[in-house]
Amino acid sequence: MGLILAPYNDSMRLGQGYNSFLHEQCIYDAVRINRDQVGQKPTSTNGSTSQDVNYSSRFVDKMSDVVKSLNVSASSSIKNGGIIGSGNSVAVNETKFATSDLNAIFSIKVVNQKKELLEMAEFEAKKGLNLNSESFLKTYGNCFISGFIEGGELTGVVSAKVTDVENKSAVEGAIKGQVNSFCTPSGHKMGFTLSDIHAFSEDESATRQAETTVTVSWSGGGQIKPGEKEWNLEYLYAAAAAFPSKVAECPQRTWAILTPYNHTKNFVAWANDQGIQLPQFETAQVYSEDLLDMYIEYKSCVKQVQTILQSPDAYVVRAVENAVGTGIGELIKARASLKAQMNAINQIIDELALRPGDIDEIKKQHPIEAPELWAARLPVRKDQASET
Repeated sequence: MGLILAPYNDSMRLGQGYNSFLHEQCIYDAVRINRDQVGQKPTSTNGSTSQDVNYSSRFVDKMSDVVKSLNVSASSSIKNGGIIGSGNSVAVNETKFATSDLNAIFSIKVVNQKKELLEMAEFEAKKGLNLNSESFLKTYGNCFISGFIEGGELTGVVSAKVTDVENKSAVEGAIKGQVNSFCTPSGHKMGFTLSDIHAFSEDESATRQAETTVTVSWSGGGQIKPGEKEWNLEYLYAAAAAFPSKVAECPQRTWAILTPYNHTKNFVAWANDQGIQLPQFETAQVYSEDLLDMYIEYKSCVKQVQTILQSPDAYVVRAVENAVGTGIGELIKARASLKAQMNAINQIIDELALRPGDIDEIKKQHPIEAPELWAARLPVRKDQASET
């Protein structure tokens, strides 16, 4: 079983309860921690900083793929109304992502050391609490914070919209070549230097024929943003090349390590005595990623309706069944229906968070219409009507 991780924030404490589905902090001192139980690793034999560095780049089609790369919970993204990374971050530009021809994720993970329990902790049952499985989950969560990873992580989301339609294939091929040059398949950095990066940015046969948006989030390494300038591929590559050395100088905690309660010495016996069962979120987690993609698409449709409402005369009705008209009343009604679907998705997350084992019944109670069906019914701009 691999490590279960959650984005770190300053209010986290060792031994604190945590809900891994919603990425929510719960009660402090859920388990008893002794300082002698806590150790740090790894360190090099000569006293210098030992780093584990991994590079990755890949193309993605869904926002849930971005969430996975950021190690952010899909459920928490739905509850927050959008995707926000940790550390020095900005929200992912969902509109650019949805309307782009190509989307890619660049990631650099640097681990300096792990601070974690050297032996199993002991569950700390609070006196005076009469708990069942549901109230236990609300109070304690399903796991606890057993350690922290220190180092740094940089993630860049690159969205490219090809402006030269006639050369779309050639432009996409050039951009793919740039993205694939970021690292080897085994996760090691390619041998580029800062001078190579400059030459790379001068390959304007691709960059001039595509509208490129770069969103970057990072933890550790101090200030890596190029002043007041906006991020672009050149700055992203330069930051990537320098990031491990900057993290060596300025590391910070990036992730909390989570451990299920049933891994503690005394929890299983206590839970059996109290009739408490820990929820299993694996299936619900997969479904929540699908729900996130639908939520983001519905959110995009709502934004589109808002835009149409500002200048309805610039739009025409699509020649499809059940098309949404350009009248103010019809658009407002459509917006309300779209938001109702978003609220239904939120409600599903709330129910899954408490009863993940009832996922099939919850799906039946809250059927969600495919957002693509709505998107195909919305009015289209007059100057784009011939393209649809």
